[in-house]
Amino acid sequence: MTLESILTSDTVTTIKLELDQMKAKLYNRSKTSQLWINYQKMLQIARSLIKADRTCSWLMHLSAVADCLPIFAAAGHYNYLRSAYYYVQEMSGLEIKHPDVFRKFTNGFHVIRRSNQFWAGLSSDLVIEQTLMRSLKSTGGLTRGSGMNEAQRSLWMMSIPVTATYNNAMQEFNHLLYTTSEQHKESTEARIQRDSSDLSKISSKLIVCTPFSEEPSLRNIVNGVVAKSDVNVHDYEFVGRKIMDKMIGQPAFTVSFKRKDTAKTLGDAAAVRVAPEQLCCSNGFLLCPKQETFRWKM
Repeated sequence: MTLESILTSDTVTTIKLELDQMKAKLYNRSKTSQLWINYQKMLQIARSLIKADRTCSWLMHLSAVADCLPIFAAAGHYNYLRSAYYYVQEMSGLEIKHPDVFRKFTNGFHVIRRSNQFWAGLSSDLVIEQTLMRSLKSTGGLTRGSGMNEAQRSLWMMSIPVTATYNNAMQEFNHLLYTTSEQHKESTEARIQRDSSDLSKISSKLIVCTPFSEEPSLRNIVNGVVAKSDVNVHDYEFVGRKIMDKMIGQPAFTVSFKRKDTAKTLGDAAAVRVAPEQLCCSNGFLLCPKQETFRWKM
């Protein structure tokens, strides 16, 4: 029995259907539950991004980046939005414009592998940080007295392929060569126990402070602060799509956005309430009733 056959079995399909139905029911229960279901969706997108790089899946990578666009827009990260929007647009036509590159990417060559393990793909920027930037800032690097002028940078960059060969030879001679084990570090017994402990703590907290109560308002599940009517972070995807509609037919890097169009969170509010009592809050005061705010001397 293979993993693929298990994932496509009737039992797993039935469980997934039941979970989807329960999520839909909870989604329509309240604004708070809608926020938490959307939060789980964002976590799934983040996991898909990591999985796409680790497993060298080009199509999953593009799909996950496209799912990030409404999040960037709703959060007001407009530079990320412009760059990712242009990136997805260009890469979606890669099969037609550059079929040879597309074929290599679909075969897993859009990431870098430093070992033969399945879960070992790394994005190019991460590898640059781990290798090139690490050697630049370590002993013998440009930041350790060699200088940072143009001539020194060119000499250092051009000599890297040669010095890397010598470095590997010296490591092999001294039995310090980089090797990998069959078991990934995230599947070790210690990591599994720690993950299980963290999951147990979160589950216990959510039992006490459940976000899926019958209260229809949007609220903080820990202190009970209720959001004002203009707080719309629970519907971030609608807010993000509305912002993205302004980009249609316009160059991605010239379109302008307004900060007021972003999703409003509970932290953006100047006043909140707990039950019927109005509270004032700022960075300098704890939450307290208005009449009690100036009672104490500074």
